[in-house]
Amino acid sequence: MLLLASDVRLPRAGGGGDPLLRLAADTGVDGIHLGAGCDLELLAPLATSAIRVGVGVASVALPLPERPLPAGRRLPRLSAHARDEREAAIALALAGLQAAAPLGGR
Repeated sequence: MLLLASDVRLPRAGGGGDPLLRLAADTGVDGIHLGAGCDLELLAPLATSAIRVGVGVASVALPLPERPLPAGRRLPRLSAHARDEREAAIALALAGLQAAAPLGGR
């Protein structure tokens, strides 16, 4: 299985990731991996575009932020010592699963 995975933050306007996804489909990619560079606001439109051009969502790295993180900020970590940080990371991971599962993400 050949996957397209990129840490490039895709544009939100002007077709989003459609040109990149069409190129991936034309070169025989079987699916995409959504991870760094993606966020929960972008996940559904990007996955829908991937499905439209014939490329599935093979995997999703969670947690993803709700929207792009400002400079100097980081995601909460699932392995954090602080309980509230772990809980925030779990909430983001669950939100990602709920968004990705109907679109075929695993």
